Amino acid sequence: MPSLSQNQFKFIRSLHLQKNREREKLFLVEGVRLCEELVRSDFTIHYFIINKSGEHTDRLTSLLAAIEKRRLEVFEATDQQFTALADTRQPQGIAAIVSVKLAAPDLTAARLILGLDSIRDPGNLGTILRTAEWFGSDGVITSEDSVEIYNPKTVRSTMGALFHIPIRDNVNLARELELLKEKNFTIVGASSEAGIPLPGYKAPGKIVLLIGNEAQGLRPEIENLLDTRINIPGRGKSESLNAAIAAGILLYHLTQLEKNYGKS
Repeated sequence: MPSLSQNQFKFIRSLHLQKNREREKLFLVEGVRLCEELVRSDFTIHYFIINKSGEHTDRLTSLLAAIEKRRLEVFEATDQQFTALADTRQPQGIAAIVSVKLAAPDLTAARLILGLDSIRDPGNLGTILRTAEWFGSDGVITSEDSVEIYNPKTVRSTMGALFHIPIRDNVNLARELELLKEKNFTIVGASSEAGIPLPGYKAPGKIVLLIGNEAQGLRPEIENLLDTRINIPGRGKSESLNAAIAAGILLYHLTQLEKNYGKS
């Protein structure tokens, strides 16, 4: 197994910065769980890096066998190199260099799309993507001012869901919604106050569910495109739910309760 060169090490370190990820169209994936999901995905993997002095658990050994079966290249890093190139405080001894997806997926045949407007917190975005994939959303759209989906914290927070759900990221959300309206999608916005209480809402076929910014909610230009507003009734005195929590509750209602998803 070849050793990681100093030039490779410096290059990987450079991917910690968004401008370099965008220029190179590459990002870093860390940890056993994420690399397991990555190997099962259709993402283009350039190579893996392992800590040659790290502990080889049974799970890591199985992962390395799967990597070898796919004939993917692996480089060994010293403990010092791996600690420095990792973005996590307690790296798990394996990472990968992966190509971003350049081709935006076509979501016009979808039934349920999650639209994210100005989500700025990378942990929130990652959790929302993980939740959307779990509940079977057909795809996600992120606005041009949302946090980058390949941000290291976002990638970690998805727990591998990033590799399994179609995402149209960094797009003009208003334009996307206008195009989807032409394809008979209903645009539904989550609201902390106005709108139909969630228990009484029945989705009318194909919908785009919109979640807004953690503090300000949906932008006015996005609000103007809504066909319907729904809210999650609560008893507490706080102003609103966390964006990721709200997305989870709404997606559960829309995907798990069949009678509320227009299939009855």
